[in-house]
Amino acid sequence: MAIVDKRPFWFAGFKRLIEKCWDHHGSCKNVHLSSALDVEKGQWLIRASPVFQEVFGGKDDGKTVWTGFEFNVFKLYREMSVYGETVTSCCTHCTGIPHEKWTGS
Repeated sequence: MAIVDKRPFWFAGFKRLIEKCWDHHGSCKNVHLSSALDVEKGQWLIRASPVFQEVFGGKDDGKTVWTGFEFNVFKLYREMSVYGETVTSCCTHCTGIPHEKWTGS
């Protein structure tokens, strides 16, 4: 998979849509988005994740945490034409970060 610095023209609008669908359960109001182009398949892979933050003060001083969230998939579907999707959970023993992979067409 190739990393492409130049994002497609629609990326900024898609980023705003992701942020509209993301409901933070804490003080963090940022979403990390990364993208890569699979040149062979001609498909963009876009990852959205909570931003890691360092706790300042108290018994958890120095810990790295992320704020819980709810992602409104139905709002995303209303804004986009999604004809089919696949959701895959990724093993927490395989990575230190729990995540799901969504594929739509």
